Amino acid sequence: MSLRSDQQRALDRIGEALRADDRRLESLFMTFSGLTRHEVMPGTEQITPEPRRRLRRLLTAVVGRLPVRRRGQAQKATAV
Repeated sequence: MSLRSDQQRALDRIGEALRADDRRLESLFMTFSGLTRHEVMPGTEQITPEPRRRLRRLLTAVVGRLPVRRRGQAQKATAV
């Protein structure tokens, strides 16, 4: 699936925020992706045009609330 550049940037920012929140998430996702890479996406998970509009509005709302991180910026240590 090919996304417009603004959509890809939005997803990338969401991914960065998730990775910052949970360091294990990327490892778990890579394992899942590796195990399912040859499977066909179920029809129930494919997005039709109407839900895409809702998803776009949701992503726009979520991305607008994410903190903008610049490359090379030191991250604050978080207590676990």
